[in-house]
Amino acid sequence: MAAWLPQEDGKFICWLCERSQEHRGHHTFLVEEVAQEYQKTLQAALEKLRKEQQEAERLEADIREQRTSWKNQIQNERHSVHDGFKQLRGILDSEEQRELQKLKKDEGEALHYLAEAENELVQQNQLVRVLISDLERRLKGSTMEMLQDVNGIMERSKTFTLKKPKTIPKKQRRMFQVPDLRGMLQMFNELTDVRRYWVHVILDIPENNPDIAISADRRQVLVCKKKATYWNYYCNDYSVLGSPMITSGKHYWEVDVSMKSDWILGVYGKKCPNSKLMGFIRQSKSYQHDFLRYQPKYGYWVIGLQNQLEYNAFEDSSSPDPLIITLSLSVPPCRVGVFIDHNAGIVSFFNVTSHGFLIYKFSSCSFSQEIFPYFSPMKCAAPMALCSPNS
Repeated sequence: MAAWLPQEDGKFICWLCERSQEHRGHHTFLVEEVAQEYQKTLQAALEKLRKEQQEAERLEADIREQRTSWKNQIQNERHSVHDGFKQLRGILDSEEQRELQKLKKDEGEALHYLAEAENELVQQNQLVRVLISDLERRLKGSTMEMLQDVNGIMERSKTFTLKKPKTIPKKQRRMFQVPDLRGMLQMFNELTDVRRYWVHVILDIPENNPDIAISADRRQVLVCKKKATYWNYYCNDYSVLGSPMITSGKHYWEVDVSMKSDWILGVYGKKCPNSKLMGFIRQSKSYQHDFLRYQPKYGYWVIGLQNQLEYNAFEDSSSPDPLIITLSLSVPPCRVGVFIDHNAGIVSFFNVTSHGFLIYKFSSCSFSQEIFPYFSPMKCAAPMALCSPNS
């Protein structure tokens, strides 16, 4: 039977050695007695180390996952930085091209005007030379030559007056001012923010209105004049509502108006318009009369264009006629963004063509429970189309 000596690094000795003089007084244990106890201890240690190993592997996996996540996050941010500055460079490039086109236009108009003025002066100068040559010839010639048709040459000389062309004033041109980059960034960021709430809008097909044509995908509306008798006497109702119905939250959509000379768009707050204000409205010379209904108190928060030049917003007034506000836009919008925050009572219009310039904003709007996108192509036969986010 073997014995175990814990004080000598766990040596094993036989029973004869255990009784020898060398190991007298040493504590010994039977191997069979301690094996079971140490097996339990070693098993517990093994389980502990296995748990530590599992934890180490889990932490290692977490670190690998974090490394991958950080790499992906940095890569995404890198793409965002590239895209953001690419868009900013695009904005600056388009602004530069716009200014250069403006200068080119100014130069062309000025040079054309000066060329016409120069041509007119050349013609007058040629006439003066002919008269001078005739007078000099008469003065150098004989008496008979001098007096021949003298009244005619005297009349032509007396009535000739140099017509000075109107020249361009020599005032100093304004120095070019670099655009407000901070303001442009603010507009760009605001447009980027509202575009997060893009919704897919479709047009509702109006009932009993042959003057309105809706495309098959319900994304485009145009006027198809079928009632010629009404055209001369009445202003048809070209109203078209859109879906989805808006009852809460933030919503955004964009409308292509690039081909139109007249349009009105925005939101409408009642499903069934006031019969007194909808339908046929008798035409008059009054712009206010034609657009009497376009007031927030009647449920309309809209802006519009008339005659290809005049942009307007329609507000409430104390009189029956709306308060028509003339809007100043340096860049005509080919694409208009409409944003509504139902909970905050806000309707905003953005000039997407001009990098998100805020066209107009209705605040503190008292919406009805249900509001709808609103479109009116007016009398202009060109289409009015809803845009997609990637177009």
